Amino acid sequence: SRSFRKQTMQQFREILEINLVGTVNVVHPIFRHMCEHGGGNIIVSTSAAGLFGEFGLPAYSTAKAGLIGLMRSLSLEGLPKKVWVNAIAPYAATQMTVDHMSDDMSADLDPAHVAPVVAWLATCTASGEILVAGGGKVARARMRISQPSAAAKMAGNERQMLWASAVDVEYDSAGQHFSEFAASLKFGADT
Repeated sequence: SRSFRKQTMQQFREILEINLVGTVNVVHPIFRHMCEHGGGNIIVSTSAAGLFGEFGLPAYSTAKAGLIGLMRSLSLEGLPKKVWVNAIAPYAATQMTVDHMSDDMSADLDPAHVAPVVAWLATCTASGEILVAGGGKVARARMRISQPSAAAKMAGNERQMLWASAVDVEYDSAGQHFSEFAASLKFGADT
């Protein structure tokens, strides 16, 4: 791991090439084939670093967040063709993580505990999902947004109200969000 300010752009690009572009290179022909031949399941491997970011892993976090965007977009494109696209964010003892774990934790986070979740995703008709799995547990992750506030009110206490607002609204796509956001502008909504 290396902080952004200490990383060269070449090092940053190499990590993007491996983790994002490498996945795109594999998924592109498979996705096309599945769309042309009646469906299938694709699972991309993202990371909690892609969901939340991680100090010292800016390129890796960027690449894994990019995979979430790829998965969500492909899940929408694949839906009419019965191509189900999901992401797994595994917590597992790997070469990347084992040095940061105790022996007990490494045993609990054996990658074999993630395999049943991946197998289930490979046979289900859910699409656009992010599942965090490890140690025999699984959780669902989603991107959410708060209700919009008028930007003109971004002074004083109104700023604190924005930070305190619930981030609990979920959209199926950027297009759906934009339509509702634009409608709130068009009709002069004050929320």
